[in-house]
Amino acid sequence: MEPGRLIAAGRAAQIFEYGNDRVLRRSMTGFSFAYEANVMELARGFGVPVPAVHELRADDTEIVMDRIAGPTMVDWILHGPWRIRSAGRILAEFHDAVHKVIAPTWLHDAGDGGRSLLHLDLHPLNIIMGPNGPVLIDWTNSARGKPGTDIAFTWMLLSTGEPPSSPLMTKIIGAFRKALVQSFVSRTDRAAAVAAFPYAAELHGCDPNLTDTERVAVARLVRSVTGNTTEGAHD
Repeated sequence: MEPGRLIAAGRAAQIFEYGNDRVLRRSMTGFSFAYEANVMELARGFGVPVPAVHELRADDTEIVMDRIAGPTMVDWILHGPWRIRSAGRILAEFHDAVHKVIAPTWLHDAGDGGRSLLHLDLHPLNIIMGPNGPVLIDWTNSARGKPGTDIAFTWMLLSTGEPPSSPLMTKIIGAFRKALVQSFVSRTDRAAAVAAFPYAAELHGCDPNLTDTERVAVARLVRSVTGNTTEGAHD
């Protein structure tokens, strides 16, 4: 079967319709989806809500998955700001579910000595609010490590990630950012996240797509969180 209409495109991949209930994700750089497919099936086997993987094609540079109908968590929040606390709870619940998976040795090693499955990109743009509940996507960065590292990553992403360039979007997201961070952090193992913050920031700093503004914001957040944990939850 040939892919249908282009649905979305990012820096490294395109997503196409593939029949009525599936999508095809195509690498634009020749990147193999084999690792991500294996991680998704591992997580799904332990009850984590992820799209089912059906097929790898074209030397693993294309992956066919279930199509999840629904908005991203970002759009869900923007169309219902009263959902902020629920969004924080959902983020925390996903962390709990992911970290309960004992990671096999074939997973990439996050380097912190932990043995749990980590997502390492768990934020509202990677959660689809599907008809049967939220679903977690984009497992490219997943690894084996300590839950605190994963929690710290999400804390950083929520606090310092630059929103889309629209001035209105920037203003709206900025208005709700602190409430979302506070709702998320209050439902997690805060002490473990704080302890992992410096190392998580080092890992995050390896991302070539980070902007200079984000790098400055991450450094400021690390100082705030590790020096004054009360203040850090609101940054």
